[in-house]
Amino acid sequence: MENKKLIFLAAILAAAINVFAVGTLIYFAVDIFALYSENQFTGRMRSFDVDYWNAIGGSAVIIIPARLVTAFTRKMKRMEIDQLATDASDNISSIIEELERSFRNSNKWDPPKI
Repeated sequence: MENKKLIFLAAILAAAINVFAVGTLIYFAVDIFALYSENQFTGRMRSFDVDYWNAIGGSAVIIIPARLVTAFTRKMKRMEIDQLATDASDNISSIIEELERSFRNSNKWDPPKI
């Protein structure tokens, strides 16, 4: 149980680091490459600007649901593989039982008559 808690906390920490890293990259990319235009009242004015916390929030809106969907699909695929393995095991065991039954019922081999 403790191992699952540590894995869960590590996943949350990794998602938080990912959100802050992507948000910071977006913020600096917009800040560095922002276009400037002349305005007659204020002089030099940014045409496009973004606040740091808006960049963090925007990246969180994209990254957190993507992580949840990824985890959910991974779990569903694992369940599907487990179900397929169980079905295959059941099929093989039923085939083995039928073969054993058929060998028990035929005590001796009767060759075809010519």
